[in-house]
Amino acid sequence: MNKRKKAKLFDLKKFPLDMARLFIILPLSLGFRVKKYYKDGTKYRKILRGGMLIASNHIHLTDALLVASAFWYRRMYYLTAKVVMNNKIKDFLMSHAGAIKIDRYSFDIEAINKSVDVLSKGHTLVIFPEGGVKDTNEVQSVKSGAVLMALRSEVPILPMYIEKRKHWYNFTKVYIGDPIYPRDMVKSKFPSTQDIDNISIALMDAMNECVHHQ
Repeated sequence: MNKRKKAKLFDLKKFPLDMARLFIILPLSLGFRVKKYYKDGTKYRKILRGGMLIASNHIHLTDALLVASAFWYRRMYYLTAKVVMNNKIKDFLMSHAGAIKIDRYSFDIEAINKSVDVLSKGHTLVIFPEGGVKDTNEVQSVKSGAVLMALRSEVPILPMYIEKRKHWYNFTKVYIGDPIYPRDMVKSKFPSTQDIDNISIALMDAMNECVHHQ
């Protein structure tokens, strides 16, 4: 396992992103009231360091902001469907807040390259590998994009599960599993289709291990 690069604590080029984190994410965290747990239900205390891809289920359009508030101390980027950033104002604001738009209906090599670049520089990328909002209790399938990005950038994937709140005033609970290291799961330099499928299944299983039925 390679030593991962850590992002600079202060980077002038990332000033707009850091300001968004300070003035948008922190206030929102008061509303989301996120509590983090390990998959076994104990309190989550670990601090993420180095490049990391967070793979979460997707139950609401605000999930990206929720994950950001859970890890407010990290400079985060988000893979976002192109259709969401459908006008110039949204595109400008979301891009400066860390969104990387991707066309879900084609092999968007530009979005993949941007994501790999972000991860390789030691930042955190949030992705919802189910491919859209899914109102289900468990993760039923994941797309291989998360695995491909993690393999190219040689970073781990952190599986996460967001538990749906029964009432708006409840705490939002997120459960976090053990990191997956895709590069360590491939024996050859170039992963095969079977390798990618196997790691995708392992990721889905790891995300479902975080599910706590209410």
